[in-house]
Amino acid sequence: PLVALLAGGVESGAAENAAAALWNMVIGCDVNSDAIREAGAIPQLVALLAGGVESKTAENAAGALLGLSRNDGAHAAIREAGAIPPLVAMLAGGAESKTAENAAGVLCNMASGNTATCDAIREAGAVPQLVALLAVGTESGAAENAVGALANLAIDCDVNRDAIREAGGIPSLVALLAGGAASGVAETAADTLKEMEHFDAVLSAVASAHADTAAFEDLHAALVNAATARLEAAEAGTDVAALE
Repeated sequence: PLVALLAGGVESGAAENAAAALWNMVIGCDVNSDAIREAGAIPQLVALLAGGVESKTAENAAGALLGLSRNDGAHAAIREAGAIPPLVAMLAGGAESKTAENAAGVLCNMASGNTATCDAIREAGAVPQLVALLAVGTESGAAENAVGALANLAIDCDVNRDAIREAGGIPSLVALLAGGAASGVAETAADTLKEMEHFDAVLSAVASAHADTAAFEDLHAALVNAATARLEAAEAGTDVAALE
């Protein structure tokens, strides 16, 4: 019955309440998630995203999809239902928007380990908007989901790494390091910076921000190695710019 109520559309109070109920049901319960997916809820939840960032129904639908997307088995169905473009559009709501936070969370989950999905997320224009969500800092749920999405997009994909760099992601990720090793958001930012492999750009951003990377051992070691290699190249006369 709940899934059937979604057909009422974004203006329907019944659909709004049904999406909220489904959101609650999928939290921490794989059995419910499987049952809801098998009942055909995903295409109808995706249709409700059309309400946009100001719609409570769309917020609830994105929340339900967030829960469903924690199961890798739902990713293909969500993508094939056309969810990625409206989810990316919702990111424009900004860090104060629960809808944008939910949308970033769905994209984070879906970007995990699927090249086709990662490509679709990038091609829909998600990267600049995810980077923009980082600006609010480590205490934001939207920033947490956004940095997770960027981390997943960066894995083994030079095209996505370049897109993150071109969107200004490196200084934004470096800024999150101020949260320290106790911050999961800062740790994910450090992991993303290491995964990016644009170490010259990272070194420049770290220097500009006077950031301390010592608490993030893997990133710090990679940057030390990169800096040492540049200095050795400069001393050998093959990279004079490194001495500047």
